[in-house]
Amino acid sequence: MRLKILNNASGHSELVSCLGWSSGSELYTLGEDQKLLRWSHEGECLGPVPTNLFPSASATAAQGNAARVTIYYTALHWCPGKTDVFAAGTSDGKVMLCSKGARVDKVIEAHHGAILSLAWCNDGTALLSGGEDGIIKIWSKSGMLRSTFITQSSPVFSAAWSADGSQILFTTNRSLSVKPLQAGTKTNTWKAHEGVILKAVWNETTGLIVSGGEDKKYKVWDAFGRLLYSSQMLEHTITSLAWSINGESFAVGSFNNIRVCDRLGWTLAASSVEAGSLLNLSWMPDGTTLAFVSARGNVGFAHTVDRRVEWRNIEVDILDDKIVSIKDARTGHEEQLDFKDKLVHVGIAFSTVLLLTRTQGHVFNFGKSLNAFDLPSGITSGGRVVAVRQAKSHFATVDPLVGVTVFTYAGKPVCTIKLPRADTLHEGVLALNDELVAVRDPGNECAVLTFDVLSGKPINTYKHGHAVRQLDVDHVGLSKTLAIIDKNGDLHVAQLSRGTFVKLGGMADSMRFCEETPLLASVMDGRLTFWMYPGVVFVDSDLRLATRRVKDHVKSARIQWFAGSQCLLRRTDGSGMVVGWTCPFTRPLHELAARKKWDACVTLCRAAKAQDLWAVLAALALNGNELNTAEVAYAAIDDANKVQYMCYVRELKSTELRTAEMHVFKRQFKEAETILLSSGNPYLAIRMWINLHNWDRALDLATRYKDFLPVVAAKRADYLARMAVAERSKRFLQLAQAVQPDREQVQALVLAEERKAGIAAAR
Repeated sequence: MRLKILNNASGHSELVSCLGWSSGSELYTLGEDQKLLRWSHEGECLGPVPTNLFPSASATAAQGNAARVTIYYTALHWCPGKTDVFAAGTSDGKVMLCSKGARVDKVIEAHHGAILSLAWCNDGTALLSGGEDGIIKIWSKSGMLRSTFITQSSPVFSAAWSADGSQILFTTNRSLSVKPLQAGTKTNTWKAHEGVILKAVWNETTGLIVSGGEDKKYKVWDAFGRLLYSSQMLEHTITSLAWSINGESFAVGSFNNIRVCDRLGWTLAASSVEAGSLLNLSWMPDGTTLAFVSARGNVGFAHTVDRRVEWRNIEVDILDDKIVSIKDARTGHEEQLDFKDKLVHVGIAFSTVLLLTRTQGHVFNFGKSLNAFDLPSGITSGGRVVAVRQAKSHFATVDPLVGVTVFTYAGKPVCTIKLPRADTLHEGVLALNDELVAVRDPGNECAVLTFDVLSGKPINTYKHGHAVRQLDVDHVGLSKTLAIIDKNGDLHVAQLSRGTFVKLGGMADSMRFCEETPLLASVMDGRLTFWMYPGVVFVDSDLRLATRRVKDHVKSARIQWFAGSQCLLRRTDGSGMVVGWTCPFTRPLHELAARKKWDACVTLCRAAKAQDLWAVLAALALNGNELNTAEVAYAAIDDANKVQYMCYVRELKSTELRTAEMHVFKRQFKEAETILLSSGNPYLAIRMWINLHNWDRALDLATRYKDFLPVVAAKRADYLARMAVAERSKRFLQLAQAVQPDREQVQALVLAEERKAGIAAAR
């Protein structure tokens, strides 16, 4: 990758430190030459914008020379989602709230000294300002002071909101601090650099922090202050930083130098630019263009070109903004495509190359003609597509103003999902297959919403205890599985039919479902882990560790794609590593189990002679209620207890009882209770809860079926006697007073119920 630089030195004549992209993808710059200029995304200066940000010559002349004051602007931030609202900060501590036509609606006397930091929260309802006086203040949208958030002795050179607006990041000399808005909560402060920190930015999508300062280093942190990457010492002080919207890269500016880095810290591209110190950087919403301003008055645009996207045997090289080369490394076939508009997205998945410009979509498959189609005007206006995900038959785009739109590869819009605050979405929290779309709830980061892919109608909401950082859905499994990584780094999975999350592992950095099998790959604790059947936790959680394969020495790597038996990892140094670590028999085993070819599954496992493959077969057989195959598989992995249990369940005469016992085995006790009650076996449901020591639920059922109250009373008394403790539950004290169980009658009742169910014979 390299940067194609367009450096314009003719727009401003003096220092420029303020810039910002409007929602219409136009750049605005404020300079000390008292000009507000407007620029197109191609780098063309569209001229000055009429504004009252600067006092007119006639107004100052009327007040006399003594009243003439030159206003210098030090900060500028556009309000999210509003095309004509922005805030500007001055060197004398004022905040200007501006609306349509760059007209100043309100002037706020905010600080003593220059304003160094100005930022709207993501929903545009609050504005923070930080200044030379060491104070951070929070203002309402209308300019009313809400609170004086922090007061310190050193200037606040930089401050930023968290994604949900509940915390603020700010600099304190050589330290970084994250403080929640809630009163009485502890501030997390850590020493970050050896010199004064001049800039710190917090990405709203990944939650990562980048800081840089006078020690000539930039560093990447997580939200808890843990160091993820530290650069080598550069030649000059770091003067500016900026995250791309999707959080996949960030830019670093210093004296006569600009570089673009991956979110893990390694440098993607670097370039020299004759502009002096780069005082501010800002990414265009589509992530393809980076704007910068400098101390010499230069306004520049950097375009990323010569990028490469890889997927298995397909390589796509972005040679220029409008030219790509597609090559099949297996056959050597290569084609070059030219486009009229600038490319905003290039992706490969499911053997399909997807190319998006500002107005059109292009789908390329080797051996087929290039399919081009027009994108809806609501999406293309302003070039606001910020995330794209692909499935086998569809792809989805995210636009902050439109929401999530699903298309077929023929270009036909399938559905549009309207979501509030869609600007907080990125590729990591969007997933789809041929049946549904899964997306993190923009209004609640602890919830995942699912929608029908054809109609766009809501299906379900899956709630989790912590904020969801990444999610994905499987593409070919019989029981669709949703996987998430939360903010604590825990990997959880949920069956879409049940909706309950179960923890699969911890310390996870990234994960991805295979495109062709139900396998899940994850980077956890510096190791690459292949989960050969993630749904095993819903069948027999004891097999969780037995159905995985692990490869060491992949610390801080990200999974780019996972297809077939290979996945591509991107390491922190920028190198890519294709890993083929899965068992080659896993895919045919899943395919045979889906067709219920159980004898063929057993034959395959015997030929493979792999314990983990037998464990996968045991789980698949249990999921399909195939007890004979499950018994063979458990015997192969030497689990005698479960073999004996399979024999016991198989000998039960009633289908309902066998089904209920399998639900008990899978720890699905509510479902087992429902089956037992509907089949006329309330005693067995009560006995199940007694064996699980859920005495309250057993008493609830006994109260409903009063014939079994003596059974519960007798079992409770025996339990307390074995434990040598006295009764303390009020409910059971009342039961002991009301019911005096006759041991012989209880035993006779139990035997009668077991004979009725055929359990005694099974034993």
